[in-house]
Amino acid sequence: MDLSYGPRYLALREEVRDFIKQYGDQSPRTGGGRKRPDKRALDWQRLLLVDTSRAPFPRSTAASAFR
Repeated sequence: MDLSYGPRYLALREEVRDFIKQYGDQSPRTGGGRKRPDKRALDWQRLLLVDTSRAPFPRSTAASAFR
């Protein structure tokens, strides 16, 4: 059984790493609990869901809620 990662997985992993390197500093802090998301958290969600030119994954159907 071959358990090595295929080229598609390796390419996606590299895209995600590049995205995190470029935009990771904009990520909100963890541990927000049940409070309302602040502007930083909302901006991060918008970056991930709406601006798919930056996000390294397919557009979510939830993205329409942020437009």
